Amino acid sequence: MSEGHPTTEKLQRAIVRAFQEEGMTYGQIAHLLGIGMARVNRVLRRALPENRVRSARPSRGRNFPPFGEVRRAA
Repeated sequence: MSEGHPTTEKLQRAIVRAFQEEGMTYGQIAHLLGIGMARVNRVLRRALPENRVRSARPSRGRNFPPFGEVRRAA
């Protein structure tokens, strides 16, 4: 089974530069470089950890109550 092709440092720099300096979207970068959007996403996620979007949902599968805090009956 193939492990895939590793992303070269040159490709990583091109992706990051296109995103940061040129303001290109993931789709535009993927089309320009002839790669998939998943690879663009993966490279940017690893290269720019400070730009990660945090989920508004709580961890461990809990859901937000629909109208603020809900008190449970004892």
